[in-house]
Amino acid sequence: MIEHIVLLRARDGREAELDAALDEFVTEIIELDTVREISAGPNFNEGGAARGWTHGMRVLLTEREALPGYWDHPSHVRLAETLDEVCRDRFAIDYERTE
Repeated sequence: MIEHIVLLRARDGREAELDAALDEFVTEIIELDTVREISAGPNFNEGGAARGWTHGMRVLLTEREALPGYWDHPSHVRLAETLDEVCRDRFAIDYERTE
């Protein structure tokens, strides 16, 4: 399994747009066979918020080979375009999860 973790910094005043984009993405991308779990939402951790990280997302994918299909999926492409507009920064990591 692959854990895909994303940290997001919304531009000032664009948090609601980011919330809506993440909600739409979660609803659509869960239909992809290689996505096992997904969650996203506003950050309430004080330490992360103090560093400007306003939102987070976690996706559990079946395998490393699933990443290109996930990245190229139309829902992900639309989300990435929206993130370019409403976020001032984003950071992602991927790692293999051991069971």
